[in-house]
Amino acid sequence: MNIPETGLSEQELGERLHRAREKDTPFLSGRVLGSMCTAPHPASVETFRLFLDTNLGDPLINPGVVELRDEALEMLGDLVGAGPRSGGLFLSGGSEANFTALRLARDTTGRREVVMPRTAHFSFRKAAHALGMRVVETGLTETFEADVEDIKEAVTSETACVIGVAGNTEFGAVDDIEAIGEVGEDQGAWVHVDAAYGGFILPYLPEPVPFGLDVDGVSSVTIDPHKMGRAAIPAGCLFVEDEEVLMEGATRTPYVSTERQAGLLSTRPGAAAASMWAALNAIGHEGYRIQARSAVEIAEWFGGVMENKGATLIRKPGLGIVSLAVEENVAARELLAEEGWKVSLTTIVPGIRIVCMPHVTTENLTRFVEGLPNTLEVDDGRILHA
Repeated sequence: MNIPETGLSEQELGERLHRAREKDTPFLSGRVLGSMCTAPHPASVETFRLFLDTNLGDPLINPGVVELRDEALEMLGDLVGAGPRSGGLFLSGGSEANFTALRLARDTTGRREVVMPRTAHFSFRKAAHALGMRVVETGLTETFEADVEDIKEAVTSETACVIGVAGNTEFGAVDDIEAIGEVGEDQGAWVHVDAAYGGFILPYLPEPVPFGLDVDGVSSVTIDPHKMGRAAIPAGCLFVEDEEVLMEGATRTPYVSTERQAGLLSTRPGAAAASMWAALNAIGHEGYRIQARSAVEIAEWFGGVMENKGATLIRKPGLGIVSLAVEENVAARELLAEEGWKVSLTTIVPGIRIVCMPHVTTENLTRFVEGLPNTLEVDDGRILHA
């Protein structure tokens, strides 16, 4: 396809864009069951539009949006246990935050080895490859948390970074961050916690689970506002225990109005940062508390419903994630997609994953369950076994 010689009319543009959009499955349709993203809060949407042309890479031009970003980072710092010496970066998402954490770990320690559980996000492998680091993968407990004893055996004087996951993507399991922090600290290694998903859930549970910079030994934490934070995409954040270390790894940027930049990107959408600020202020602690507890309760209810229907749970639902054992899970996902239901896969144990994000309601899930007997009664890829 070539660029048109003359621009399309407003009507032609609109028709083409609407045809493309009609192929997508909006979150608010209630049929997206496997995503860790969700529909942004309405305040985030309007704010994104208002700040659409702003660039965080040039604060001389856009001081207003930089101010909103800084206020949002300060608010988020409370969620991840940031102290007076801590620093935060607004980034494009969990992958960039995890990449930046590994780069800081490598440069700070002078080492090139990453020790991480099998459940760590694939972004760590991408980052390690790009940074010339070696990955050492460790085992899991029966309930899919990191095996701390295995980590102890793997961590050596060559280890730059030890990864802990506060809400892994397949099962919602939370690693023992306190124990991992102790292991890393004993060997002088950087300890990074990936709380991209769990960061907006764990602080709001009836019994909060320690996972952040207030845990001894933890050096950095990833949290993603465009997941349960309900900011517009792309919005991720990295917090580090010591802001000086963060800026030591920054790159000089001579021709723009920032002297140094610590993240991977230079031009960064101010609209996303402003939308993060809007979500935090529109939802507040009370709203996030209701949202987090609702996700956990719905997942527990849905897990029970599926077991009663004959499905097998891979693990007790964790942090709003329900994982169902399905041997031919790719076939099952395709069959469900034909019926309009969008789920994702588990791979450590073959299965499908349902994530109870704010757009996933009991009504949506009831309709999903009611359609299963006619949808998946096949030999290869069935969910129901009874």
